[in-house]
Amino acid sequence: MASKKPEPIASFRQLSLDDLDGIVGGARKDKDQQSQSGPAQAAFDASWLLNVVILTEAQVSAIPPAEFAKLTGDQLTSFSAGQLNDVSGAQLNTLSESQLQSIGRDISGVPASALAAVTHFSYLTDQQLGALTSTQLANVTATQVDTLSAGQISALGVNVADLSSLALASLDATQIAGASLSSLGRDQLGALTAEQLGGVTSNQIGALSAAQIRYLGTDIAGLSQAAVEALSATQIGRLTPSQVGALSAAQVGYLGTDISGLSESAVGALTSTQIGGLTSEQASALSASQLGALSALQVASLSVGQVAALGAGVASLSDPALTSLNALQI
Repeated sequence: MASKKPEPIASFRQLSLDDLDGIVGGARKDKDQQSQSGPAQAAFDASWLLNVVILTEAQVSAIPPAEFAKLTGDQLTSFSAGQLNDVSGAQLNTLSESQLQSIGRDISGVPASALAAVTHFSYLTDQQLGALTSTQLANVTATQVDTLSAGQISALGVNVADLSSLALASLDATQIAGASLSSLGRDQLGALTAEQLGGVTSNQIGALSAAQIRYLGTDIAGLSQAAVEALSATQIGRLTPSQVGALSAAQVGYLGTDISGLSESAVGALTSTQIGGLTSEQASALSASQLGALSALQVASLSVGQVAALGAGVASLSDPALTSLNALQI
């Protein structure tokens, strides 16, 4: 007597792991067949058998989280971005690190809301992070961003600009060191804090335009010595008076002789402390127009050695500045 064929499953939501088991690479076998050794056994009627490769996005989304957790790496790898268009955060949060990584770059098909609900966001590989869409990144939470390494932030590439303002604000100095800062817009650069800018590298400074350096505002005071020393003459030339005034005397010293690129208004913003910290080389590098912009108070703060370094440039000082020179300076 022929064995009775199993009844078709009414809906995909009724599938259990037992039903899913064996789907990869072919049809599921019944328990008797699975217990037998030797050549592959015949499959059940193909009219009701499923293969994850041909499941619709609706069917994939219908897999209960408990069963979704039991999918193999091969099964997860076989899903396309389109099939993942309707998965939930609850499903994704059942996956282990290796399982989540098995999805590969098709993670780009996951709904932004579902991705935003992923608890172990740091499980994503660099390739997966680089594949995320603008919409997905815009929904990534600050909590998720906090779990990423500088290397993972770097993997976002120019798309780091798609992060929300809250997510960007949550980046610490170490993470900032891995970010493509040159990809950020004016408001995004302006929102970075002095503490965050403390992580900026010399290479990142080199990638920023003079205008972008200006967008950093007075928080530029957070830059490290290496970052300040990496500023070019062109970048220094775009610094605002308020930015220059925010720098410490030591940072002004780090500008080196490129201080000659400062605008007259920026030179006029130098404090007495900053002026007093100028090296002889910096003092001699000041142009005639810059010297003419110095106030009497600034000139009065120059040391004897600094005045000597001005050489013939002393003649470029304004009358009030000249009269402020004392006998020792002259």
